[in-house]
Amino acid sequence: MPEPLFEVRHLVTRFRTEGGEIRPSRDVSFHVAEGEVLGLVGESGSGKSVTARASIRLQQPESATIGGELLFRGRDLRAMAAEDLRGLRAKQIAMVVQDPAAALNPVMTIGDQLTRIHRLHGGSEEAAREAALALLKRLRIAEPESRMAAYPHQLSGGMRQRVLIALALICRPALLIADEPTTALDVTVEAEILALLDELRRELGMAMLMISHNLSVIGRLCDRVAVMYAGRIMEEGPTRALLAEPRHPYTQALLAAVPKGSKADGPLPAVPGEPPDLAHLPPGCPFQARCPGAAPECTQDQPLREIAPGRRAACWRASA
Repeated sequence: MPEPLFEVRHLVTRFRTEGGEIRPSRDVSFHVAEGEVLGLVGESGSGKSVTARASIRLQQPESATIGGELLFRGRDLRAMAAEDLRGLRAKQIAMVVQDPAAALNPVMTIGDQLTRIHRLHGGSEEAAREAALALLKRLRIAEPESRMAAYPHQLSGGMRQRVLIALALICRPALLIADEPTTALDVTVEAEILALLDELRRELGMAMLMISHNLSVIGRLCDRVAVMYAGRIMEEGPTRALLAEPRHPYTQALLAAVPKGSKADGPLPAVPGEPPDLAHLPPGCPFQARCPGAAPECTQDQPLREIAPGRRAACWRASA
């Protein structure tokens, strides 16, 4: 098989707090191939964002300890010098976060922010401006020339999100990490942004790691999906097969909690119980306290194992 574009092997992140050590990523392994979209899904607090940031070394060393292998086109990100890593992240790996108001510089115009990134990588002022305007037009921002002179607070939420996508794509990266990129937007704008992301990804031949708690977003955009809970990947496989026939009880519970139809017949469904405290995890499967099929075997650790070609699950009951 060809070498993956991006591969994470046995990632562990550790944070020391007054309440004890927290491990938001525990032996996490996944890969993304050239041009592929991998979805990372799970409840809030399951470790998705920390895993994504740690996988490209965006967690600061003083706040976290990171273990495992992080490979981009075969190069170990953990062995790279800080300057080389910054250059790689800017040109070949980009990230879109869920809060553009926090990510954009409030004292710089949109044009200055877009052209600065382009110039940092050898582009002229004129070429940088042309590239920025072309991308804003491609992202369907009305009156792009005047928007270049605007500050972030002068734009709507949907427009700021488009600008953030433009910042990520201006150097045409090989891998885009999209961390809940439409959470703060209304449904109509969300659909438009997602369609644009998918369109641009196909045009650029770009791979993408899409992080979301929204299974409909994952089902619409992703080739494969990894389901995360309490810092671990519980199930992984092709999106269509996994959503049609989930094998892990946690994946089954997530899908059962998706609202059906448009009529509200009572309280919205939810996964019963509460996620575990990451500082005091139970031995064995972290989902056992919420699992309707929990058995004595669940107190023993069950690694992620292959249950069918291309499908893995971390449950002793899971089978093809």
